[in-house]
Amino acid sequence: IALIGAGTSRALISPALADVPLFSFAQILLGFLLLAGFLLTPVVLLTILLFLVAIIQNFYLIGNLDFFALAISLLILANPKPGLDDLLGMPQIQWLQSLKNWVPPILRIGIGGAMMFLALYEKFLNPHLSRLVVEDYSLISVIPVSSAMWVLSAGLIEFLVGFLLAIGFHTRLVAAIAFLVLTLSFFYFHEAVYSHITLFGILSILFVTGGGKASIDAIYGKSNRLAEN
Repeated sequence: IALIGAGTSRALISPALADVPLFSFAQILLGFLLLAGFLLTPVVLLTILLFLVAIIQNFYLIGNLDFFALAISLLILANPKPGLDDLLGMPQIQWLQSLKNWVPPILRIGIGGAMMFLALYEKFLNPHLSRLVVEDYSLISVIPVSSAMWVLSAGLIEFLVGFLLAIGFHTRLVAAIAFLVLTLSFFYFHEAVYSHITLFGILSILFVTGGGKASIDAIYGKSNRLAEN
């Protein structure tokens, strides 16, 4: 859906790279192949390559690391079910499946890193742009504080949520809170669906899987089990 949306909007991965018709058809095709589960491994590899091309053109796409993390996770899992690859018996890269326990950490770092980058770049390093958003959408009337305080608070919250997701601290709770906040902002600002679908997807996955390996949740849970024993 993210690829199809970007392709039909003539953007490359993100609205930050708008008016790039050269990649429109390729993204739409890759998106439909992913939905159908056809030629999954080569399609995911091409999707990763597409993201690398995009980030070379504009470093702002670091804010789309969630997209990259999700693509890497699909490559590792290589699960063709349900899909045409399963029906046709197409081979997948099986050796990467030994890394499947690392999928939650990859997703955590992807979405957490993206959120922390956007907080730093948009709210702290370029606060004037965020202040314009606050003023254009009359957010001061929602919570009566100055536009500067709005930007600072939003940046701190976004950075904190991203950091907690990245380290895997109370992952399910933080993912649920982030999902709720993202949903409210999505409807309030009427933003493009395709540019947020990977965020919704990863938060939903982390809500189910939890922090997984190399997370504070896993370390804390292991310590509790040792103490109980």
